[in-house]
Amino acid sequence: MIGIAMAAILLASVSAAMVPMSGTTGVSWLPKLTAELSTTEIDPGDTFTVSGNATELEIEQVDIITLAPCGGRGKGMNGSAGTYIPITPGYVTVPATIPGITYVTASVSEDDTFSKEIHVHEDAEPGNYSVIVLHPGRDGYYGWGIPNGSMLLPAIVRDYCSGKAPGFLCRTQAQLLAIIEDATTWTAGSDDLMVALQIKVKGTPTPCPTPCVSLDPISAIEVGDPLRVTGSTCRGDTPILITVWGPDYTSQVVQPTGGKFEATFDTEGIVPGTYGVRAEDIEEGYCDVTTVEVLSELPEKTTVSISTDKYIYTSGDTMTITIDFENPKSYAVDTYFLWYLKLPDYGYEKLVMSTPLTLPAYFELPYTVSIPIGDLGAYSFDATWYVALRETTLPYEIISEDSANWCYVPGAAVHGGVMPIEIAEEITKEIEGVEFAT
Repeated sequence: MIGIAMAAILLASVSAAMVPMSGTTGVSWLPKLTAELSTTEIDPGDTFTVSGNATELEIEQVDIITLAPCGGRGKGMNGSAGTYIPITPGYVTVPATIPGITYVTASVSEDDTFSKEIHVHEDAEPGNYSVIVLHPGRDGYYGWGIPNGSMLLPAIVRDYCSGKAPGFLCRTQAQLLAIIEDATTWTAGSDDLMVALQIKVKGTPTPCPTPCVSLDPISAIEVGDPLRVTGSTCRGDTPILITVWGPDYTSQVVQPTGGKFEATFDTEGIVPGTYGVRAEDIEEGYCDVTTVEVLSELPEKTTVSISTDKYIYTSGDTMTITIDFENPKSYAVDTYFLWYLKLPDYGYEKLVMSTPLTLPAYFELPYTVSIPIGDLGAYSFDATWYVALRETTLPYEIISEDSANWCYVPGAAVHGGVMPIEIAEEITKEIEGVEFAT
């Protein structure tokens, strides 16, 4: 009996939701948007179709936006042509062409279907594209009153980029998709409809273009350490606004010098976590973003370091080289040890040693190598010892590296015309056979 009663309640609820439309005896169904692609992979130069249904909707048009793999600054479906966002009173104060975004519309026919062919430019960026199909719903407005599809991108520039269209250039594909969702279907009370699809443009992926304003990568730091933010700009001495946000928030404006900018933030007492870092040209809106980990304590690292007992050497000296290995971890670490001699003024480098090296747990030990400095010729030269520990498996990343600079100055007696590169070959022979016992 309980089951029958519950079924009756459910049926009553469904019946109540099916309210007859005014002047008809039919049933009012909720608006619905569906979309699909004619293929999921395509060659540059080919054409694909976006099709679907838009039912119970008065506006007979859907908006279709594509986002390049590299986001706003990538090469989109139409190559570098992209989408031009003009100055729009009340919306856009700084215009820009956004190459990674394309915008088209498709008409909805009387049978509620739509279809749109999209041509993929020969110069389109290889990789996975987002294809977003949108409709403003029954009220005819996106989000909080954006009147139609042609105003959607200008409205996003106003609300998310302070009216500066170049702000799109620093957004990734995922960020752009999230912004479009936030401005439409995620807006409180919105009846907007959206379908997000993916299509792959075949080809070998290429690195994303360097933005006009570019941030350098930032290594993890501990709470209390200074957070140093550096980067470059193609905009000369235009001030750069640098913003750091996350568990805490701060910002400052810096003046570039020679196309480079730098800012330092105090992290004393801030909450550990992942922080976003954004650099923005305050006049035109060009920008870049990255992240930094602020940790309560940095993890201990396996390291190698190299030093010499002094900087300047001449004939008759003995160079003492110290190489220090340290593994503070509770387990052994397999590495590949590399040692080079470099002559930077000559673009020369010589591999002195390359060997597998396992550092035991809690290992720390310096090794010294002594090299007699004979008559190294009539030329003074600068040199660098370089050492590194590299991973033993793909992608063979550097675990730790260090270098020590030194120089040679001729003594009273010299060889006539022996060049530094020939000397370097002789020096490396002095080191051959050195072994590191762990």
